[in-house]
Amino acid sequence: MKNIWTLIFGIFMILGGIYALFNPLSALIAVALYIGIIFIAMGISYLQTYRFIKFGSILALGVLDILVGILFITNLGISAATLPFILALWTILVGALQIIIAIQLKKEKFPTWSLRMGTGVFGSILGLLMLIYPIFGALVITILIGISLILFGILEVIEYKNSYN
Repeated sequence: MKNIWTLIFGIFMILGGIYALFNPLSALIAVALYIGIIFIAMGISYLQTYRFIKFGSILALGVLDILVGILFITNLGISAATLPFILALWTILVGALQIIIAIQLKKEKFPTWSLRMGTGVFGSILGLLMLIYPIFGALVITILIGISLILFGILEVIEYKNSYN
């Protein structure tokens, strides 16, 4: 049986993706809100863990995550403005780790080491560009959000079309 909600959800995802591509500031603010909520949820999770494992570092991490989450949510403009820098630093770090892994894989004679090296170098360069040009970073974020939403929406529409009856 076809679920009309799958089709409606898919259409909304496609429209949301198009909106994100043409309204990058709104997309960044939405991501900042989402990240703030995630930080708060992670903080609550750490506080729950602290109930069973009485490590001060877990308690501190839980409180810190909740405070960062509240900071993100209550200052969406500032949060959206810092996202390109956060993403840039994360991308550089992941790229560097990929390069280190590639070197280890080469020593172990894994045939795919060069692919990992390429992605590490590409990621590091992309991260540096986002760090040097924050507007570029903001565009990368919004383009990725927009394309992801559109692709997910298309998948939902296809699933609706291919469902039975």
